[in-house]
Amino acid sequence: MSNLAFDLFTPDGIQTAVSLLANGDVIALPTDTVAGLVVAADSVGGAAKLSALKSSDSAKTYSWHLGSLSMLQRLSPNLPAGIHPWLLESLQQQCTVLLPSPMFAIPSTIDWPFQKVGLRWPQNIDFQNVAKEYDMPLLATSVNDSTQPPLVGEKLIEWLEKKKIPYAMQLLDSSLAGKASTVIDVLPTPKVLRGDSAKSKDIGLSVLILCTGNTCRSPLAAEIIKTEIASSWQVSREGLADFGFVIESAGTFALEGQGISENSKLVGDEIGLDLSSHQTQSLEAALRRPWDIILAMGAKHLAALPSKSPAALFDSSGQDIKDPMGGDIEQYRDTRKLLQEAAHLWVSELSSWPQR
Repeated sequence: MSNLAFDLFTPDGIQTAVSLLANGDVIALPTDTVAGLVVAADSVGGAAKLSALKSSDSAKTYSWHLGSLSMLQRLSPNLPAGIHPWLLESLQQQCTVLLPSPMFAIPSTIDWPFQKVGLRWPQNIDFQNVAKEYDMPLLATSVNDSTQPPLVGEKLIEWLEKKKIPYAMQLLDSSLAGKASTVIDVLPTPKVLRGDSAKSKDIGLSVLILCTGNTCRSPLAAEIIKTEIASSWQVSREGLADFGFVIESAGTFALEGQGISENSKLVGDEIGLDLSSHQTQSLEAALRRPWDIILAMGAKHLAALPSKSPAALFDSSGQDIKDPMGGDIEQYRDTRKLLQEAAHLWVSELSSWPQR
């Protein structure tokens, strides 16, 4: 066995890899898609070392490769509302996802002057064992000279031996196919930079707001929560559609095609919401499509839903939000305030990692 090789099937091999990373060395590890040149993100000049080995642009950025869900959650506390399920699924499907750097809690030991962070979460168990033990992001890139395809098999080992790069023995018999990951840049609008274009679809959630007649509470609530979510993403309300968000309202006893109530329109106007084009929708019509979340004004609306619907009360404190129908403008303003408070809480929850 080469004196450059270490065995990740053993605790000593894992510790060897971790010690090399802690020393600022570049090592080679298996990932899901290709053999990777890996260096600790908090090592001085780590990215430059990767670039030098590959004879590539010294200003090139490299993605953070993470070892666990807990590491991902710890490093990304400021994600926009509703992205978490899509992000988790995409990372588990070998995608690289680019997000703005301010969304991350970047450790002070990592020098990161770049505007974005690329995220990877290799599911390869050998990679994870090393990354978990090191417990910090790792920068990684394919093993090859710049502009050349990723190396595999004997050519891979020859390249590593020539450059005297320590490597995991698992690369000797690896079935790595040399296929690069899909790369998705999420903001300001989703864009697939490499790979499967379908991966950028449906980043956002589908949300249905439910009341009785769909003329007072639910249409106002839908517009309020749309505004809150758009603020979380720092895009326009119309821009949410680019991420696949669908936010609608319906009523359990709504007559199709009716307009908004006069007072709901007025209190919407007061906070810059134009509800003039609202058309009522029945619950039956709304349920012709699936919803990620259904938020209801009261318990009776929850009871009208099919069993096992992904539903909850709009007011997360567990209180019904009463119908202001027939009341004066002050009652509608009171209702609007309750809807704003409840929407803020929901969007705050959607902006956090789910508790398991």
